Amino acid sequence: AYEFLPQIKDAYKRKFKDINLNQAFYFILLGFIKKSVLADNISVISDYVFSSKGHIETLSWTFVLMGMVSYSIQIYGDFSGYTDIARGVALLFGFHLPENFNLPYLASSLTDFWRRWHISLSTWLRSYLYIPLGGNRFGDFFTYRNLFLTMLLGGLWHGASWNFVFWGGLHGLYLGLERYLISKFKNKSYLSDVRPFVKKVSKFFYTIFIFCLVTCLWVFFRSANIDTALAIFESIFNFKSGITPSYTMEMQFYIVCLTVVLAHYFGYFYPNKIRKIFETEGTLWQFPVYALLSILAVLYSGELKPFIYFVF
Repeated sequence: AYEFLPQIKDAYKRKFKDINLNQAFYFILLGFIKKSVLADNISVISDYVFSSKGHIETLSWTFVLMGMVSYSIQIYGDFSGYTDIARGVALLFGFHLPENFNLPYLASSLTDFWRRWHISLSTWLRSYLYIPLGGNRFGDFFTYRNLFLTMLLGGLWHGASWNFVFWGGLHGLYLGLERYLISKFKNKSYLSDVRPFVKKVSKFFYTIFIFCLVTCLWVFFRSANIDTALAIFESIFNFKSGITPSYTMEMQFYIVCLTVVLAHYFGYFYPNKIRKIFETEGTLWQFPVYALLSILAVLYSGELKPFIYFVF
């Protein structure tokens, strides 16, 4: 409210010429690509795996694993795309909405993930649950308790289901464990002698671990019930054989995954260049590029599906 209400108060002062149309259209087009091209195409795999109605045991463990990763990408593309479109449309009316996703799958820790994922919700949870509960002001035990309760209630906010209890509770438990380990080892003298290369490699592998952890926890979020979630993990841990994905599904999976990886790479290393190219005004070649991207986005859109977060 403290960001948005002043904009409503001053709305009458803004003029159409002050609106950055390039930036607005960039957000709308980017959101459309994330949702319709990436999320809707890869959702074919995740929907098949998670909606198999009690027949998880008939699928091969590779198919199930592919479904898990697909849902991680689907929910990111779907929800991030939805908020990008909302930001772009708001800009057309002269309103600036805050960034809600910041390359979340490049998070260097689970704490960092929640700084990058659904920023408006995580900020709200911190301001109206974690801090009022006491935050980190009353010692380690209460800090861990507050983290756990905040994430547990964040899970329940999505729905009164054991799936969301597990999803939020496990996030809270690991956030507490991560905080404990960081506080225990951050001041150790022998860690300061570790070579920078080793630190970078360790950070890289921990980033991959966080993605895998978040992907596993998404299983509870997506599954219809706990039994389905447990059946998915059982299939992977036991390396079960069964139905394998079709060639079309595999190609969709690899192409979308590669696109997301490249997008995260360019977004991480060249954020200012991307903003300069697409969000600044006055560049003549932007119109034909936007037109081409729009045509390609329509041509390669998947089957139209409702936004995931409209359920909530």
